[in-house]
Amino acid sequence: IYLGSTGMADELHRRIVVDWRSPVAEAYYTQDMGQTSYWANGREIKADLQLRRQFDIECDVLKCYFDTSVAIEDPLDEGTVGTVAFAGSRAVATSSGAQRYFEVDGVRYHHILDPQTGYPARSGIASATVLAPDGLTADALSTALFVMGEERAEALLREEYPECAAVLVRDDGTVRVLGDAGFTGD
Repeated sequence: IYLGSTGMADELHRRIVVDWRSPVAEAYYTQDMGQTSYWANGREIKADLQLRRQFDIECDVLKCYFDTSVAIEDPLDEGTVGTVAFAGSRAVATSSGAQRYFEVDGVRYHHILDPQTGYPARSGIASATVLAPDGLTADALSTALFVMGEERAEALLREEYPECAAVLVRDDGTVRVLGDAGFTGD
């Protein structure tokens, strides 16, 4: 079952609920994790609830909604390297060269450029996921950390952005966690 801001769909991507605020979607927001079921379109939907969505409503207006855990894709292979779990409204962004690239003579050229060389960044980082108080900071830092590499990334977060955390996947597939990212490896 997938529930997004525009509705809920089943495993065949058939729309079950158009409005995420409906009572059916309430299960996603209020029930405990694990096995659950509810009725939609005249049939019982059974699901294993793996994620709870949190939300912030002020004066009957939805200000934001956010998930309490997010999977980090493995930039070197299929699947994930783990998840980050967090409480409160935090933004998450990942920069990786795994999806937008081309190859020439066996060399991969991705879209994230090192401003010092003008070529794709070769920092030893395959992906950088950042948790930050807002989306702009998360997005900017994920790209910056990807380009600058592990040691400079650690110093930048420690000295300038102590409220942020990061999960770095190295080119060899190992993972380095900086700060309190709530990371659980697969």
